[in-house]
Amino acid sequence: MKRRYWILALGTTIASTSIPVPPSVIFGASQTPAPRYITAPVDRGDIRTTLSATGSLNAVGTVKVSSQLSGQIAEVLVDFNDRVTRGQPMARLDPTAFEARARQAQAGLESARARIALAKAGTDRMAAGLLRVRSALQVANANAQGARARAENARRDFTRKQTLVERSTMSQAAGDNALAAVQAAEAALQAAEAERAGAESTLVAAMVDQRSAASQLVFAEALLRQQEAVLDQARADLANTVIRAPADGEVIGKDVDRGQIVAASLSAPTLFVIAQDLRQMEVHARVDEADITRIWPGQTAAFTVDASPGRLFDAKVVQIRKAPSVIQNVVTYTVVLSASNSDLTLLPGMTALAQITTEQARDVLRIPNAALRFRPPGEESPGAALAADGGAAAVWVLNGSLPAKIPVRTGRSNAGATEIVDGPLYPEQQVIVGIAAAPNEGSLLGRLGGALWPRH
Repeated sequence: MKRRYWILALGTTIASTSIPVPPSVIFGASQTPAPRYITAPVDRGDIRTTLSATGSLNAVGTVKVSSQLSGQIAEVLVDFNDRVTRGQPMARLDPTAFEARARQAQAGLESARARIALAKAGTDRMAAGLLRVRSALQVANANAQGARARAENARRDFTRKQTLVERSTMSQAAGDNALAAVQAAEAALQAAEAERAGAESTLVAAMVDQRSAASQLVFAEALLRQQEAVLDQARADLANTVIRAPADGEVIGKDVDRGQIVAASLSAPTLFVIAQDLRQMEVHARVDEADITRIWPGQTAAFTVDASPGRLFDAKVVQIRKAPSVIQNVVTYTVVLSASNSDLTLLPGMTALAQITTEQARDVLRIPNAALRFRPPGEESPGAALAADGGAAAVWVLNGSLPAKIPVRTGRSNAGATEIVDGPLYPEQQVIVGIAAAPNEGSLLGRLGGALWPRH
């Protein structure tokens, strides 16, 4: 009698708390309740497969401004965020030493010009001397010819007179005089020949002197050209003491101050960085080697930055750089994404999280991925079913209160949905994606059932 009253009291408590009590609890049945299935509709839409990558933002055209010369910075004319135009002075080196070199080069040029004048005067002088020597040689040749003629005439005269002396028709004294005339004529001929040889030697020496003067003129002219080049270099160095902007843009980097010493002997130091157009930016994303073949120029992408939470920036793949980057044995490649920055929200150096669209199917029949993973208790695992026939799979629908298997063939897939290429599914049809969890023993109903029918 007491036990029956206690049960009725508990029944009253259940009714007062409005907790629905299954019939198995009320009547003490032991059968397992039917599972409650969770379903989701089949629909049509787009399936987009993306690849995630991180990178940094960079201006499209970035120019590093350096100094070609070493020296002390005398003046800095621009600062961060200043707009500059091509050729605008940005800084100046101390020009004192370079002005001195320019003056020294100018003096060397004037000295070379004077040397040319001297060389030309020497050439003219040697040319005049050569003319004189040639004239003297002509005179010597004429004298030698006259002496030779006189010597021949004296020999013929001596021969005639010698014959007459032998015939005693002429005195011996006349013959001796003829012999003396021959000897005198031959001596004159020898003197003329010697004079002609001396004139020829003088001509050779004059010609050598003329060639030497001409060589000195050529050397002086070469020295003049060398000094002109030295002066041009000195003037160029003097002009380069003014560091000018090589392109239009905005100063985004400045690493120089007044009084700083610039050493450009081995490598040119970067003094300024100019971004030519910040309205167009690039994302240099790092993509793993396993995924790089899925990317090609022209693909669409989107990225976010921490500075603009919730905002998505559109981008496009413009370049895949083939130079690998190896960090701790991980090989990545740089993929360049082009993005518009018309409102100048994006700044160089920001970290970007990009999603690159590798595949996209529009207006296709699709189901949630959970529908492909679902299997009723006792069925084979989804992995085994998929491995059996490549893109073949199966989904389950409710046939009354029981699940029914429908074979399908899948296509593209992303993290949320999969394309149905072939199968008897249609839009708005409900497919099973899971089973609702039963109440556990820790709930009020579980504790109530344990109190009513204790386990033995």
